[in-house]
Amino acid sequence: TLPTRTLDAAAASDAELARCCICCCEFVSGDTLMRLHCKHEFHPECIGTWLRAKRTCPICKQSAVTEK
Repeated sequence: TLPTRTLDAAAASDAELARCCICCCEFVSGDTLMRLHCKHEFHPECIGTWLRAKRTCPICKQSAVTEK
């Protein structure tokens, strides 16, 4: 279970959060974003599909799974 947040209008205009690197769609106000432990954020459906295939962040390649 990864944390999620709803993107507000102020954050949606931040250039660093411009788009989801998986689907290449721009983030817009009202989007739900899911955050990995490395702090990178994605659409939940995009990162969910990604993590079923790979267990690393698509941006920085850090492990997306915490060790128990």
